[in-house]
Amino acid sequence: MKRKFKVNYKTVTAFVIGMIVSGVGVYAAALSSSEVSYSNGSSGMKATNVQGAIDELYTKAKNSSCSSSGAANILKAYTYNASSCPTGGESGCQVTTCYQNKAANSCAPGTIIDYKVNNNKTVRFHVVQDDGDTMRLQSQKNTLNDTKWYSEVSSPYSVGENRYGPTTALTALESATAGW
Repeated sequence: MKRKFKVNYKTVTAFVIGMIVSGVGVYAAALSSSEVSYSNGSSGMKATNVQGAIDELYTKAKNSSCSSSGAANILKAYTYNASSCPTGGESGCQVTTCYQNKAANSCAPGTIIDYKVNNNKTVRFHVVQDDGDTMRLQSQKNTLNDTKWYSEVSSPYSVGENRYGPTTALTALESATAGW
């Protein structure tokens, strides 16, 4: 038995070290996820944790459909073309009415949409996904600039700790789009 142990001591040592390292890694992952905090006090959201806030924003966006009232807010749409119409502002852009068709994938990903988000503002978006009655859009321009992912002044954690979740960014995004 001693002889087998001497021959395989490197394998046994590597196995024991591997078990210790993986145990510490799992413990560290569990520890950092339990330290994530979120306050819904200034956002007006119901969620009480970061994942809940992300889920709530996703649901809110998913339920913001481009149905009868949403389609009325589409002022114009253009067929995306990387060389002749990448942004919708080029003279080579072709107007499309794909959004009027309620079949899924009528508007191809990239289609450019001029959408009236309120009575005073139009935002240019690209189609990410068209489900028929619902379109997921991404703004061509930043909605927020110079906004930190996480920055809690009253937090015991150091400012800028991204591992604590997008609490600052979510609140700022909700505030910036509140009138949409």
